[in-house]
Amino acid sequence: MAFCKFSSEIVIDNSTRVDNLFIDHYLPHAPESCVKVYLYGLYHCGHSDSADNTLEKFSKILGLCEQDILDIFKYWQEEGLIQILNTSPIEIRYIPVKNALNSIKKYDPKKYSAFNEQAQQIIQGRMISEHEYGEYYDNMQVFHIQPEALLMVMQYCINLKGADVGYSYILTVAKNWAMQGITTSETVENKLKEFENNMGEIKEVLNALKLKRPANFDEMQMFIKWNKEMSFTLGAILCAAKKLKGKGGFERLDSKMLKYYENKKFSALEIENYESEKNNLFNLAREINKLIGVYYENVEAIVDNYITDWTQKGYSPDTLKQIASYCFKSNIRTLDGMNNAILKFYKLGITTIEMLNDYTSGVLATDNLIKEILSTSGIERMVTSFDRDYYRTWTNSWHFNYDLIVYSATLANGKREPLAYMNKILSTWLNNKVDTIEKAKSQGAPQITAEYANKSKVTERSYSTEELKTLFDNIDEVDV
Repeated sequence: MAFCKFSSEIVIDNSTRVDNLFIDHYLPHAPESCVKVYLYGLYHCGHSDSADNTLEKFSKILGLCEQDILDIFKYWQEEGLIQILNTSPIEIRYIPVKNALNSIKKYDPKKYSAFNEQAQQIIQGRMISEHEYGEYYDNMQVFHIQPEALLMVMQYCINLKGADVGYSYILTVAKNWAMQGITTSETVENKLKEFENNMGEIKEVLNALKLKRPANFDEMQMFIKWNKEMSFTLGAILCAAKKLKGKGGFERLDSKMLKYYENKKFSALEIENYESEKNNLFNLAREINKLIGVYYENVEAIVDNYITDWTQKGYSPDTLKQIASYCFKSNIRTLDGMNNAILKFYKLGITTIEMLNDYTSGVLATDNLIKEILSTSGIERMVTSFDRDYYRTWTNSWHFNYDLIVYSATLANGKREPLAYMNKILSTWLNNKVDTIEKAKSQGAPQITAEYANKSKVTERSYSTEELKTLFDNIDEVDV
């Protein structure tokens, strides 16, 4: 007879599947050896006919004595995940985890008799029902909370909320702490000392928020999060609380502290400056929207997602407005587009109006040179990014001077594709090491193929919709 088998509710396949409920509810709190035995047994449930599926083999492979393995299976039986059907020979059945969680567990009254008596002494405002006791037992077992620790949590909740506190509140606190590893009387005591040490500061925050009552559990947790995890000083927290002017309480203050944290404003002075500057940032956001041609009624998200980051990069309001104007003229009409432009400028080290002016002046000067080359070749239109790509290749990569490029443009004038013909001429001169107009004239222009025939020899043709779409899809209108 096989040692471990699935119950009839579990579907057997070729893999060992571990229920997520086991990982969530049982694995974090179970001893390591218990997890090892459970998983190894789960594996053998899918191989019930294997010669290794015996208690003796389990003992040898896992390095545990047989009695320890039996004790571990008794542990899992108490958790409701397996059943010990026989003891001689030993036979184990695995139960679906969801069944274990949904089943009504029976507890030995003697096991919790001391807990029951002390719990009723703590909660004197009402009688504890059998159902409530069952909830306490379940949570102690699932989260591995010591009875003494749960009793301390009860007393804390009574002190905080009064004698009529509900058991659901007590269990919420206990579960929250258990997820932080606070499950023993010692760790609960340390947590309570932490609360006690912060109580005076928390009262100051309550006063700043104009709340005339003690802080509840969630509010104390918030304060510890701001102070310990986010590293805000009491002065910074009080500064933020006073700015709420009694509106919104701890929940609104929590969202404010998160916003300051995201914007790296940790001190009271930084928070003061941030808030006083915020109206200016709102006005700047509206001006930038107007300059690039968009409108948003609420600009707070724009300040949070764009303006603050831009100013932290060192861009002044005047510089940002000039960039917005530059974007509009370059057909960039969205905040994302402007953000991309700023990222490119920032990468180039352009952060001031002077630097921006130098850059744009350089772009315009280069465009004027390109426009002259186009005109010489017979092309009369605005400069495009393709033209700039050609020019960068000829000057930066091939190292031709401007006069030689203009001379190639005179040779291309009247041709079907002047720029392509110029590129052919210049690539030929590059290979032949032609670097002056004199050398170019001595070699003459390269032979003209049908591809670069004169315009007079070109016949008219029509383009399909797909060809036009492809043509326009490849036009890059923005060149920052």
